Amino acid sequence: MSGLVRFLTAGESHGEALVAVIDGIPAGLPCSGTAVSTAGSLGPSARSRPSRDTTRTPLRSVDLATKEAVEAVVERSDVCALPADGIVGEAMMAIVLAGAFLEKFGGDRLEEIRRNYDTYLASLKNLVALLRR
Repeated sequence: MSGLVRFLTAGESHGEALVAVIDGIPAGLPCSGTAVSTAGSLGPSARSRPSRDTTRTPLRSVDLATKEAVEAVVERSDVCALPADGIVGEAMMAIVLAGAFLEKFGGDRLEEIRRNYDTYLASLKNLVALLRR
């Protein structure tokens, strides 16, 4: 048991999650639809939309070769914002997860945090062993 449970959803842009994948739950551990829908609402979520930074009116500019006044080309600068959004999303998720981790296992020293985490993992292993009986 690695201690990692992943809960992935897809389809939120069309409303509630249309697909859910739960990975890392030990075999034989009971899992109800209510538990899954509750677990899905506990985590942070994010959405991304294209930015609206296109200017409709060409800006005045200068052709550096001829030094003549020209109008700049009108184009969108957000050809694909997802790579940049992904970096921001990963950073924010790291902050949220670190905060939740410290809230659950926190202490004054790193050794105390580690001890709390190890104790929690041991209790989960004991719980799984009891549920498998």
